Order: sequence, then structure tokens, then C-alpha cells
Amino acid sequence: MLTGCVISAILQMYTERKRGGETMDLQKVSERLTKLRGDESQAKVAEVIGISASALSMYECGERMPRDEIKVKLAAYYKTTVEALFYA
Repeated sequence: MLTGCVISAILQMYTERKRGGETMDLQKVSERLTKLRGDESQAKVAEVIGISASALSMYECGERMPRDEIKVKLAAYYKTTVEALFYA
């Protein structure tokens, strides 16, 4: 489980990177999320993350970008970094 301090530090790190010119590409993010989910159901992943399956579907379809807190949870769930998932 991530603590508030850890989440704040992670968010601060990638907020600074975003200001440095890096941007998020909705299409690339959606492809990464879909690939990482693999055979798991959207409902199962969404439940573990603490979001609705429809929200996860919107992220995977490139219709919406998750809030910062959800980015951290998704990266942790998929055992990757926020940077790798959203900025690579």
C-alpha cells in the first residue's frame, strides 16, 4: 500500500517532468494500459484500483486521462513506473 507521502513524492516528480516538456499521448497510454491488462477483466482491475470498470474502459480507449492518484495506482498495479506508463 502506498502512503500519502510516497504518492506526493511520485506526483511531484512527474509533475516536474511534465513541466520540462514531456507530454502524455492518450493513444499510446491507452495501448499500454490495454496491453498490460492482458487477459484480466476490466472489472477485476478496476475493483483492485478502486475505480469503475467504465472509467478504466475510457482510459483504455483513449477517451480520458486518469487523475494523478489513479496513475500512481495503475503503475503500482502493473508493477511499472508512472513515467513508463504515461510518458514513455
